[in-house]
Amino acid sequence: MSDHIHHIMPTASRPAIPDGYGVPDDDNGLLDWQWAEQRLAATARSGSTPPDRTATEVGKPDPDVARRLAAAFAEKFGAAGYRPKPDQWDGGGLYAVTPTVAFGWEQFPTSCTRWHF
Repeated sequence: MSDHIHHIMPTASRPAIPDGYGVPDDDNGLLDWQWAEQRLAATARSGSTPPDRTATEVGKPDPDVARRLAAAFAEKFGAAGYRPKPDQWDGGGLYAVTPTVAFGWEQFPTSCTRWHF
């Protein structure tokens, strides 16, 4: 994993939604990216669902955290055949996702926001 993580600030705009849903034509009420980041961030707790973490937060977890994450992923995705082992952190069990577009809203339809990266 690279030690240099580049933080990209996306551009906010309105999503393309068919007429009739009431999405405004102007930028008033668009959500800023910090709003989305606050909702995307989660922490790993014993017994919770798997966390979303930024690349700078993950690193290589200690063995206890790796076991808990593996168990949480197996519980959530095991029916689909995904059962990672704690040592998969070293062998490719962690994936980075780079989005090109994201959507969010707090109050539909007035705050519908599309972010382009």
